[in-house]
Amino acid sequence: MIYNSAITLMMNNGYQVMGSNVPCLALLFQHDEENERMNIVGLMNNVGKSELTSDQLDSITFQIERKFLIGRYAREVNILYLVFSDDFERDKKYSQGKSNYWLMDTTGKRIVVFEEQPDDFFGLKSLMKNVFEEQRDNSAGIYSSLERETAHPERRKKLPIITILLLFINVIVFICLEMNGDTENPVYMLKKGAALGSNIFDKHEYYRLLTATFMHFGIAHLLNNMLALWILGSKLESIIGNIRFVVLYILSGLAGSIVSAVHYYNAFPPVVSAGASGAIYGILGAILVVALIQRRRNDKSMFIRMGLVLFLMFYGSGTQGVDMLAHIGGLTGGIIIMLIFKIFSDKQTFDKLKNLR
Repeated sequence: MIYNSAITLMMNNGYQVMGSNVPCLALLFQHDEENERMNIVGLMNNVGKSELTSDQLDSITFQIERKFLIGRYAREVNILYLVFSDDFERDKKYSQGKSNYWLMDTTGKRIVVFEEQPDDFFGLKSLMKNVFEEQRDNSAGIYSSLERETAHPERRKKLPIITILLLFINVIVFICLEMNGDTENPVYMLKKGAALGSNIFDKHEYYRLLTATFMHFGIAHLLNNMLALWILGSKLESIIGNIRFVVLYILSGLAGSIVSAVHYYNAFPPVVSAGASGAIYGILGAILVVALIQRRRNDKSMFIRMGLVLFLMFYGSGTQGVDMLAHIGGLTGGIIIMLIFKIFSDKQTFDKLKNLR
């Protein structure tokens, strides 16, 4: 069996077995003490079945990285999964996750490497080619090869539906408000649902905490926030999924509104606030968490997006009144919510990994 042959060959070439309580996953490692680097390979036997989801695989990756980095066993942890599969269409689903993996096609006797996955892993490619060569059917002339999947993974083809919907709602709300009054007039905006501390806490008009996040003071305010929402939202939605994204957006917006309303409760003159910037800063905070957790992937696009949005926000600060407390509240809320998402995601595989050593 190719799966067992691969484990044996790796052990004969310096890899050591690491304890794992996940039945379908064997973990092997090489410890480069000179460079303080830990190279870990997970071999997953998916022949005839597929037990782990891409989210579960990402959780396993996070647990392994945290164990070695926090425990200071290494300064650098590199992880690659070899998914031995007889069903290419079924198991290419792992490209939807963030973990590095190669698809070991046991039917076609080939190694399939999807876009943005590593072409090699510290010389592992040649070892795996040898595994397939040993299993080669000489009469059929089948040979092993390293192939790159040129098509984008399916997740990249999906439109960021929630981000588009939020953009649409914000624009429609602005158009409706502008057709019936002046969106740059605080009195008019307060009448239509903008936030004011005394109204929220004294009159118990708590709905304003939410309605204010879909209102904007003028076209410049709207365009600035919608551009930032598209830049960050379309990226984060593809990472955490539709449901988590909309939950994070709403809760971050509420967090920004609450912090702002509390701070300006006794302000004079009264401060009327509105805008999606609290929710957008929540998205920024969430992406910061993702970027730090997935730092091994060195995804420069995340940092470029964050830098561009920060520029837009600071540019907006010079052109209009900006509620910095809403920004801080949204940013903090986004970070906390994203960490909660990560904790609950990890909990799915914690029991399987508690004996990892």
